[in-house]
Amino acid sequence: MTSLLAQQEDSNDSQLLQTFQQVVKDTHIHKFNEYDMLYFSNGLGGECGEVQNEVKKLYRALVSDNGSGSPDIQEIDRRKENIKSELGDVMWYLTAIANKLEYNLEDILHQCISKCKKHVSESSNKVLTK
Repeated sequence: MTSLLAQQEDSNDSQLLQTFQQVVKDTHIHKFNEYDMLYFSNGLGGECGEVQNEVKKLYRALVSDNGSGSPDIQEIDRRKENIKSELGDVMWYLTAIANKLEYNLEDILHQCISKCKKHVSESSNKVLTK
């Protein structure tokens, strides 16, 4: 099995990222002009807090048996879906920031992948030299 870091990007992924960037531009209805970055960063912080809150509730659902002897599967599934939704909101604000700075999401992800590869390589070298 090939590592995800070693796999090549699919052209459909690139189109999806471009489409999402345009959707964010089209759905950015509150124009604060020079204060857009402040609005986006505060929105991002709020949505990250929502993710944290849902993860907390998921953990609580996973360890609670509510007297039945087993976790509530419906509650777990609901929390997972809530996390998925909140992650989408996080992505919207991240993309809005990227758009404001005129960054392409694909470029950001390529840079991140390179950084991850470098980190993995450096970590492997440290293990081998010990």
